[in-house]
Amino acid sequence: MSHIETWIRSQRREPGQRAFLSVITDIPKPRDLVSWVAAARKNGEDAFYWQKPNHAFTIAAVGSCWECSADGQGRFRDIIEQLAELNNGLSVESSSEWLTHPILAGGFSFNDGAPSSDVWRGFPAARMTLPKVAVVGRDGRYALVRNAEIREDSDLEALAAQLVDDTIPAYRRTASASGRSPICDADTTPAADSWTADVQATIDMIQRNEIEKLVLARSLHLHSDGDFDLASVLERLRSTQPECTIFSFPGGAADFVGATPETLVSIKNQSLHTLALAGTIKRGATKDTDSELRRSLEESDKDRSEHDIVVRGITDDLLPLCDDLEVGEEPEVLGLHDVQHLRTPIHGHVRPGNHILSVVEALHPSPAVGGYPKQGALERLEVQERFERGWYAAPIGWIDTQGNGEMAVGLRSGVLRGKDAHTFAGAGIVASSDPAQELAETDLKLGSMLAALTDRE
Repeated sequence: MSHIETWIRSQRREPGQRAFLSVITDIPKPRDLVSWVAAARKNGEDAFYWQKPNHAFTIAAVGSCWECSADGQGRFRDIIEQLAELNNGLSVESSSEWLTHPILAGGFSFNDGAPSSDVWRGFPAARMTLPKVAVVGRDGRYALVRNAEIREDSDLEALAAQLVDDTIPAYRRTASASGRSPICDADTTPAADSWTADVQATIDMIQRNEIEKLVLARSLHLHSDGDFDLASVLERLRSTQPECTIFSFPGGAADFVGATPETLVSIKNQSLHTLALAGTIKRGATKDTDSELRRSLEESDKDRSEHDIVVRGITDDLLPLCDDLEVGEEPEVLGLHDVQHLRTPIHGHVRPGNHILSVVEALHPSPAVGGYPKQGALERLEVQERFERGWYAAPIGWIDTQGNGEMAVGLRSGVLRGKDAHTFAGAGIVASSDPAQELAETDLKLGSMLAALTDRE
């Protein structure tokens, strides 16, 4: 009898309680995790990908060992309760020198209810998944995580052999489309003239002091003569957006894919990091032009006003949950491939008893993606916005079983479903906004996904 089989037999659980086992081992650097995830998707498996800038942290995960979902206003609390039940039945055996607990991945919709449109079919209001197999990398070190449920009829010898297998499961790989798919049709919702009219109406409302800021979004639908290729899209995002978090989440036959610059919250051992990201300008064609645009962004009253609202909103949401909150004195400029943003880092210490998803619930939606004040913005978007956001601009990411994790905001993103892709971008509207400039900003933001999906460079 193997060590792991002996360990499995030694695990005790209450009658009726589900039991799960997680085995973690260090492995050499894998060859190509993007292709592995894409191959798993083509073979009908759920698969998830997450990559931080400079490859500082990577997760590639396949399959579902355990999954929880929730709907409605209590969805964050419902997920927290279901995670606690999982923890009660979970045993972990780690020989890794650096990774001690398994990781779950998932996300939430922008609104409390589950998306109802065909675009978001397969994406619920909230879902977290414990994968069957995950490869986790941090700073050049990699670990393989295998998770399994032990049932009454489980073959313990076979289960032990499965858990100690330190090879990454292989999937039959089909050739990725090296070129971008030719686009047959493209349309936006709402149309440009309708959207700019909505922006002007919002400006008028703000100037009447009915609200301080509102984020209006647009959706671009692309139809191709061939299926969009997940591996190719992810590779192009990795190449063109190295300063962003690259992600892919499954939803039935679709994948939610993107390159987001915005961290909603990151927590490690109760230490919290987030950022305010608002205020946008394009990149320059030359170094001098780029510097001039950077200075213009830093000195823009409109962008500073928009940014200050976001800082204030995030700070107000965190104060009841955190101690020692530190907010950067002046915004810095984050330069991405296509755009530059104002960014202010925010740090603090989460008070005991607050789960990371409790913090996510308090922050979402931040004024960077919803508006301010929060409730008034949500009510206005419910009436005014002409498409369903689904997981766009919503919390996505990973957590471990100890309450550490990172949730980002699902920006610069799109849903791939066969020959159709739906991409999204928004702009923050304040009293001094100009409709034409806000439209140009959304075009800039749509550019990252458009370049990954089409022949546009």
